[in-house]
Amino acid sequence: MPYITDTQLARVQGVMNKAKDKASKARAKAQEKMGDVIATGEAVGAAAAMGFIRGKMEKDGKQFVIPGTTIDIELLVGLAGVGSAFFDLFGKYDKDVLNMSNGILAHYSGQVFRKFAVSGNFAAVAGVPGIGALGAGDNFDPVSYNPTQFASPYADPVAAALASSGV
Repeated sequence: MPYITDTQLARVQGVMNKAKDKASKARAKAQEKMGDVIATGEAVGAAAAMGFIRGKMEKDGKQFVIPGTTIDIELLVGLAGVGSAFFDLFGKYDKDVLNMSNGILAHYSGQVFRKFAVSGNFAAVAGVPGIGALGAGDNFDPVSYNPTQFASPYADPVAAALASSGV
């Protein structure tokens, strides 16, 4: 009956240890990547949910602000989430709250700067009526608006003065 020598056994054990090490590293990398996928899903999901809520709340030209203020609710929710994660208010869920807050703040900043690009006016309220789909009920289409037309599609005092003066 053939026997394995100590040298051959050591080689086999070395190969097996290398294989186990590679498998362990592959599992760790997969878990890390899965964490990235989860973080992306949380951010996108929170942004989508906030966009939906904002759309429902802004019906009929209303703004998504704290009543009696000009503080945008979406900005407040995003910053509150970042602050809560910073102060460890949600314990093991802090990372999840931070991911969702990042998504909400990205959604908010995208709306603010989209509005700025279209109107030329910067405001901290993101979804005010008059910006394409965000204000569908006010008949403003930024693609078809000609800045030289006399009848402005939104409250523009200069265009209104020109139109009423007969120019």
